[in-house]
Amino acid sequence: MTPNITNTTNQNSEELVTPDNCYISSDASTKDGFDSIITITKISLNNPDQRESLCVNTNIYGIYASESALYTHGTVYQGEEVKTVIHKFDLTDDTLNYVATGAVEGHLGGGQENLRLSEFNDDLRVVTTTNLPFDLNAGFMPFKHQLFVLQQQENSLAPIAKLPNDAQPTPIGKTNEQGLVDENIYAVRFSEDRAFIVTFRQIDPLYVVDLTDKTNPKIAGALEIPGYSAYLHPVGENLLLGIGQNIQDWRDPSAQEVENGAKVTLFDISDITKPKVVNEKVFANAYTPAEWNYKSLSFLATESGVLRFTMPVETWQSQSENSTSYLWHRVSELASFEIDTTETPALNYLGSSKVDYSSIGTETTPYVWGGIRQSCNSSR
Repeated sequence: MTPNITNTTNQNSEELVTPDNCYISSDASTKDGFDSIITITKISLNNPDQRESLCVNTNIYGIYASESALYTHGTVYQGEEVKTVIHKFDLTDDTLNYVATGAVEGHLGGGQENLRLSEFNDDLRVVTTTNLPFDLNAGFMPFKHQLFVLQQQENSLAPIAKLPNDAQPTPIGKTNEQGLVDENIYAVRFSEDRAFIVTFRQIDPLYVVDLTDKTNPKIAGALEIPGYSAYLHPVGENLLLGIGQNIQDWRDPSAQEVENGAKVTLFDISDITKPKVVNEKVFANAYTPAEWNYKSLSFLATESGVLRFTMPVETWQSQSENSTSYLWHRVSELASFEIDTTETPALNYLGSSKVDYSSIGTETTPYVWGGIRQSCNSSR
């Protein structure tokens, strides 16, 4: 049974899709299929009655869109093998057309999965993760991270390159004494012919991948700093903003002690072989929703070459009523920054507007939920 669409003005109802524009796998048998149908509809904003719809019998975990195409992705488990299946739909004209399907090894991890995909010059770049069998000697589950470049060839999204490869065998992520990658991916961001990948266990390696030659991707440079970035935001060609956590490296007793908390870092990537930190700001014992939802950030570019942005920050604090009782409350703040993008780049913290919920908490309401989840900027 296919879904219907109803005009609420005249209550006329009709099929949104018909069986002849609903797709299934070309090699499917009567024993194959998924228990869901994904419907995609393209509606004209000038004339809402003008629409195109199609459906796909598949599992879809998320979408990514470019100016000319819509991509859906879903994870398929075949025994011990895990693949990401990607479907491409053309958006260039008034119609909505299925054009290609492809699959790559691994999954897109968790969190902001859509940032692991990027279309550039009609090619799709994808970063995946494969969880390898648990290593009893090492005591953890190793990872295999890969970057694929997919090219549309007729109705197929075919891999034309991947990293690591035979010519560039260096893994994405630091390896332990057994040669296994023990760091998961925390952030991915593409910017034209470059990719930035952050992996983390206790130290944050920021990898810069050179995609100038799309058939031969390579790690151009890397930078290690305490903690990790969970969100990366390109600022022009030469700067990269990272937002995440500052975390002490407890594995290395000789490591310099750092302050734990939410961290904002500005990287200089003008030389992709030697990325470096311009400066950073740490909010002690805090976190920011921007770590998992970049829509909580707000940016404003100015004519003077300065980029302003605001970011919500949350901190839990305790009040002691006696020697054995504590009341916890949240302190929310909206932090304001400026990034100087001129010849001498800098990250400047301008201050915060704070809301302290301690006056709300009582013995009967020791936990106060809420806080600043979104931010906004003003041009004034």
